[in-house]
Amino acid sequence: SIGCEKCHGPGSGHVKSPEAEGKIINPRNLSYETGMDVCNQCHDTQGRSVPAGILRGAWDEETGKGYEIGQPLSNYMQSSAGPGSPVMRALSNSDTYHMLANSRHYEARTTCFDCHNPHGSPTTANLKRGDMDNSLCLHCHGNEKEFASPSMIMEHTKHSYDPDIKGTSRCTYCHTIQSRRMRTASTVMGMPGIMAGFLQVIKPQQSLETFQSNPQGISSNACNKCHKDWGGDEAGYSEGVEAYRTKFGE
Repeated sequence: SIGCEKCHGPGSGHVKSPEAEGKIINPRNLSYETGMDVCNQCHDTQGRSVPAGILRGAWDEETGKGYEIGQPLSNYMQSSAGPGSPVMRALSNSDTYHMLANSRHYEARTTCFDCHNPHGSPTTANLKRGDMDNSLCLHCHGNEKEFASPSMIMEHTKHSYDPDIKGTSRCTYCHTIQSRRMRTASTVMGMPGIMAGFLQVIKPQQSLETFQSNPQGISSNACNKCHKDWGGDEAGYSEGVEAYRTKFGE
């Protein structure tokens, strides 16, 4: 049900006068918060209508109207981060807004469409650049001394640099963690699945503590993409904890 007007507002004026200014909305030209609201209207699965939360989604119960592009989303939807740890809570592909809002990317005013092409792309998750060779992240972070060269990245990861073949030192292998313990509707539909964190390094110690408190809960961490044996049971997670401490000293 995502059409042009879902993100760009009413388009009849634009169709009549396509060259005229102000006849259609480009979310990138809005303020940061208002522009992000365009994405958040769908990508906040916990959101409820206002003021009573009768419906799921962006809806003004008093006027009987849905979200209008360019208006504050808070006028139409009350947001909630939902239950669970802000780091280890399960996230579907439509619930990453909360993690972005609590990340350094939010502080840097990074938008969803800085990384994703909402009109589609041949890459996974409509990314603007592929993550296989780290170009997705290095497009911005390559300007930082810490990630300016493969040798500097290896110092950061304490692994060899072979992101496109072996996957070692690939940014997304450590910073986007997909749970291997849960199967959701998003995986059934062919989506990437759920994440246990958003661009954060989930350490083996966090996985061990989560497993100990709830063996059926999400337990994947930044190491499990490659080191699958460091999981599954308490002994596996404990082995991962010791290996991580040996390599990173924490």
